[in-house]
Amino acid sequence: MKKLIVLSIAFCLIFLGCEKEGVYNPDKKIKRVYTQEDSYKELKSEWTWEKNLLKKIEYYWGGSTPEYDERYVYEKNQLIRVDLSFGYYWKVSYKNNLYDKVELLTPEGMSFLSVKFTYEKKKISEINLTFFDYDDYIANIPSGGFMSGLFSPELMQGMQKMASKSKSKADSYTYKISFTYDKNNIKERVLGYTEPGYSWKFTYKFEKYDNKTNPLYRFYTQPYVGEGSFESFVGSKNNPLEIIVIEEDGDYYSDRWTITYDYSYDGKFPTEVIRREDSWRTTTFYEYY
Repeated sequence: MKKLIVLSIAFCLIFLGCEKEGVYNPDKKIKRVYTQEDSYKELKSEWTWEKNLLKKIEYYWGGSTPEYDERYVYEKNQLIRVDLSFGYYWKVSYKNNLYDKVELLTPEGMSFLSVKFTYEKKKISEINLTFFDYDDYIANIPSGGFMSGLFSPELMQGMQKMASKSKSKADSYTYKISFTYDKNNIKERVLGYTEPGYSWKFTYKFEKYDNKTNPLYRFYTQPYVGEGSFESFVGSKNNPLEIIVIEEDGDYYSDRWTITYDYSYDGKFPTEVIRREDSWRTTTFYEYY
């Protein structure tokens, strides 16, 4: 399989050990995240906490140069907004203490992207992503950050391909992500887009998990790590070991491959994650407080 050009974006929090979404108080608080793709280990993000609340994540380019930061705004300890240092911001709305909709807004308050959540037994069963100006989104939004756990390399690759092949040439596009579970872990995740005369789909089959704790469980954000990123897999309590990925591009193309993970741990939490896809290898390192 060819290497993927990753364009991840930022997107949303749901958190471990909480009764309502938008409240984050994990057993271990992340301090720094590093990545390594060849021989060079780079700092990707630093996390700032105020007691039990995550207040800021600063993202780095090239291991030392600050790229941008996100500041988290709460109401009664529940997340309501994420401000990006270049002026855009995420607005979070709730229904029955569950995420209802999250919007990415321009500094002028225009909607760039809308994310709508559907639940089954209080677990996310479906997410609809609507891009209102796809080209401007690609040009203006940096990789990594808030909500990026929803935007895998495959999704971004598929969206770019779809935008070029779409017959509708619409100003907005809506994609669907659906989930099925095995207890507290995702069993299958399907990313899809359909319009008259064209369809595209990525299916992730989660074959194996470890028995440890995913440090980003129910927290969508993840660092940008280049081609073949580590994914947090929102909704999975444990860490994936093997995933089968199937791509179907209409009636013209299909492909199938396997992603594997190896971990080093500090107790129940991973400190080093090695992701392998074909010949491509990426390592993510976590430091905790």
